[in-house]
Amino acid sequence: MAVVLVWSFKNNETCKVLSIGRKTAHWKGMIFMQQMYIKFNDAEQVRKFINMIDRLEGKFELGSGERIVNPKSIIGILTLDLAQPQELRCYSDNLKLMDVIRPFCIV
Repeated sequence: MAVVLVWSFKNNETCKVLSIGRKTAHWKGMIFMQQMYIKFNDAEQVRKFINMIDRLEGKFELGSGERIVNPKSIIGILTLDLAQPQELRCYSDNLKLMDVIRPFCIV
């Protein structure tokens, strides 16, 4: 049985959770994909984001379209068009990642 959990924030949408299963105990040890849109206003915000995400466990991808970079890399992030919102995808078994990343999300 597959379990899928997706959080998507874009243009004032509410949190969407899709799941299969009766209890969260069944989800232990499974990897979930969480998706959100983030935008940086200045270089200081990029630095704070990198310091925060560097301490988290999981696989992360940041970008839009065909340009996807490692969000733990300042060089990678600075190659993106930071005037536009960027899609952040997180693959982790930690369902509390959103609480940490929320200050950077577009809501």
